Amino acid sequence: MSQWPTLKATGQILSLLILSALMAGAQGPPTPSVVAVKVHDVTGAIITNAQMTVLPNDEAAHALTDEHGIAHLNFPKGGSVLTVSAPGFQKLTVRYAGAEKVPNTIDLTLAIGALSGPVEVTPDQDRIALISPPPLTAMLDESISPSRPIPTGLAPTMQVKLLKSSKDEKVYAVIFHKGDEALSGLTDFAIQNHITDAHFTGIGAISGATLGWLDLERKNYHPIHVDEQVEVLSMIGDIALWNGKPVVHTHVVLGRRDGSTVGGHVWELHPNPTLEVFVTANTTPLKKRPDDASGMKLIDPTQ
Repeated sequence: MSQWPTLKATGQILSLLILSALMAGAQGPPTPSVVAVKVHDVTGAIITNAQMTVLPNDEAAHALTDEHGIAHLNFPKGGSVLTVSAPGFQKLTVRYAGAEKVPNTIDLTLAIGALSGPVEVTPDQDRIALISPPPLTAMLDESISPSRPIPTGLAPTMQVKLLKSSKDEKVYAVIFHKGDEALSGLTDFAIQNHITDAHFTGIGAISGATLGWLDLERKNYHPIHVDEQVEVLSMIGDIALWNGKPVVHTHVVLGRRDGSTVGGHVWELHPNPTLEVFVTANTTPLKKRPDDASGMKLIDPTQ
């Protein structure tokens, strides 16, 4: 009888240990935290349709600010980089170091100007106000991988009109407006209309862009950032299939106020007030193949 209290206590401790283990197993690995990000200009006016991306993640998280200038994004626990862009403003990049707690809200101010480098955000900062550090691509070793994914859903005001339809081809007018990102929109257009082979031209004006110069030795693109209002003097491109999905490939030449030009491979285009793209789609599919020498995906007419 004298051993009963000891056995009883031991059983209670064992039960508690089992319960704790079960609870820990049910919780699983840490999940991303949902953060409300608000964007406004230096006057305090909200910015709608600002484009946001959170990296790293299994897949990059993308969102647009709503009518209140707010977007909700999943921030991974291990650290992340938030990039924000809007027509007429320079890109803003915030590096969050990561910890057990992430801020519930982040308050960002977009403006003309630049800071010298990425900004570290600590968990005890619930609100931060920053002015345009260098773009995300400028931070990440000044290079863009050819396999960088193109986000979808970033052209909310894109308009499409079918101009011609015949047995062998279709011709579309694809019109973008301020608040759209054109490469994302063209990708959405190709997916929605089952485009397997097309070529296109475009004309208009934009308030900013990320272009690229192909560095064959490094097998990647050197970014060229355009953070001013420019004319689209020439835009040409094509659409072909890679792994069964349409891939948009386009180059532009942009005209500055003084008549000088800048051009390159397109990674981002932000129309202002409009970009008019005319697409001719053919019925015979074109497919791409990997090219080990360059690291690119090239159209292979033999497929």
